[in-house]
Amino acid sequence: MAASDSPSASPSVSPSASPSVSPSGSPSISPSVSPSASPSVSPSASPSPIPSGDVVYTIHEKIRIGKKRLSFVKIAFGGDNDAYPAGGIPLTLAGLGFASQADAIIVLETNASAFTFEWDRSANTLRMFDGFGTEESTAETLAAKTLECLAIGW
Repeated sequence: MAASDSPSASPSVSPSASPSVSPSGSPSISPSVSPSASPSVSPSASPSPIPSGDVVYTIHEKIRIGKKRLSFVKIAFGGDNDAYPAGGIPLTLAGLGFASQADAIIVLETNASAFTFEWDRSANTLRMFDGFGTEESTAETLAAKTLECLAIGW
């Protein structure tokens, strides 16, 4: 079977091409052309903010005290072409091991020297500050960071 006889060899022409009449009165066939492949990811020189789906959680231990739950969680984010998003690193309740709410996030250990982290309760984000107390710039690319945290909630 030749390559032109194969049904998959001509994906760019639609089999339902219909004849049409041009203004001059002569019939013409206009095939439907569809792109065979398009790149889904274009390379970008500027960093993009970290979405909540790119934050990785590893729960080491969960403890229940009455109605409260304590989770020892390793949170990893950043690297490649990630930037610090305006307002902080977005967190998810499920990633922290909670169903309803988080009451506190305490950063116990970090590999990000010279940075201080603060949990923003209203937005459920981790905000990152440099040694001078200035919040990290949204234009800078983040190196890979990991935080060991104690999360309290239910």
